Amino acid sequence: MARKKSVSKKKISKKEIIIFCVVAVLIIVALVILTTDNKLNNYITNYLEQLANEQPEQPTTQTTPTDGKVFTSILSGKGNIILPSNFDTENLLEVHFIDIGQGDAIVINFPDRKTMIIDSGTTSNGLSEFRTEYLQYLDDITDNKLIEYMVITHPDTDHYNMLKKVVEDYEVQNTYYNEYTGTTYNELLEVLAAEENINLNEVDNNSATYVIEGAGYKVTIYCCGDSAFSSADEKNNQSIVCMLEYGGRRILLTGDAGVDTEQWFISELGTPYKDIDVLKVGHHGSDTSTSEFFLEFIDAEYAVISCDDGTSYGHPDDVVMERLDNYGIATYRTNRHGNILLYVDGDGDFGFLTENQASVENNSNNIDQRKIPLAG
Repeated sequence: MARKKSVSKKKISKKEIIIFCVVAVLIIVALVILTTDNKLNNYITNYLEQLANEQPEQPTTQTTPTDGKVFTSILSGKGNIILPSNFDTENLLEVHFIDIGQGDAIVINFPDRKTMIIDSGTTSNGLSEFRTEYLQYLDDITDNKLIEYMVITHPDTDHYNMLKKVVEDYEVQNTYYNEYTGTTYNELLEVLAAEENINLNEVDNNSATYVIEGAGYKVTIYCCGDSAFSSADEKNNQSIVCMLEYGGRRILLTGDAGVDTEQWFISELGTPYKDIDVLKVGHHGSDTSTSEFFLEFIDAEYAVISCDDGTSYGHPDDVVMERLDNYGIATYRTNRHGNILLYVDGDGDFGFLTENQASVENNSNNIDQRKIPLAG
């Protein structure tokens, strides 16, 4: 008769039973405490939420995409930089001083997403290359093909000869310009006139003032016209002057306005209009502009000069740089700093972001440079 195999079973020890019971009791106690002690429960919950919400301090530098390109415009929706925490990026205004060599090109992005162009031209060698780079920059800092406002300060080619292509590629709604007869200038005006639903504001002999307002900002456009000066062909002195105000700050943009225009501007205002925060220096820093009585009148803190390396006309002139230094006006210029971007928020915080990390000039009063750092 075959014998049955005995199956041995492991006997649970008394010690293991005790450990199991203790662990079970601890789990039950913990569950009771967590579900009944609101104070402890809230503490643990708040602690976990705090851990989840904690973020490392954000640097004031770019977050670079894989292609390495920096998109500086926050308002375009394409920006990949982070401004310092004191800036209110929900209420922001941008002024782009674009490096186009010997010329002027300014683009303003307003808080309500409207855009203004003030001049776009160059007389530096390689016009087509400058135009291509400028148009790409313009595309990078705008989010549609709409330019609400265009100002042509005066009919010098280094202020308008890149605008024809802009008008062809973008829808322009309003433009402000001087009456003038010239082949290439008239070609631009013809392209403007062909725009659908455009509002053309041509300044003839008589002075005119236009005001644009919206979303907390104000732009006053001062046009002197021919009659303000003895000679009607003084194109530089006919320059339109724009005063931009936002967040309690004032930016004065002067085209190629000369000393006579500066005197006219002061007489137009009637009373001292001091406390200009940023001055776009007239005529690329030529000694025909930026007189001492004008600097005394506007009491500016910062200046921007748009110019080439000085080989064409010697801009900026040493005399003007000395004046700016005497008044302690911290100066940025495109031939040193590349593209210069001024950010202003609704509370009046403002700062400069520059393509090149050169130091400012003429800061004899040692004021805050207001430079926004950007890592390479």
